[in-house]
Amino acid sequence: DAGCFPLSFLAGAGAAADLLTEGESALFAPPAAAEALAEAVRVLLADPELRARLGAAAHEVAARCGWSRLRDDYGALIETLGAKTSR
Repeated sequence: DAGCFPLSFLAGAGAAADLLTEGESALFAPPAAAEALAEAVRVLLADPELRARLGAAAHEVAARCGWSRLRDDYGALIETLGAKTSR
């Protein structure tokens, strides 16, 4: 959900860590690792270009994985299957 906005992203675990790439679309910090999270925040605060690049890349990932994309993909699949069964 956070990737819907072009903002930099910190990930620890779960779906975000499965979809995003360290240093390309997010910075990762292990769950419950306060010092690692603090360091990632310091890196983002110190580097506006990195924040912008990570945010744009995370936004692109979210656009590829969003509900509207899934709706369109499933709609196309249903139309294809319907066309094949009506023959």
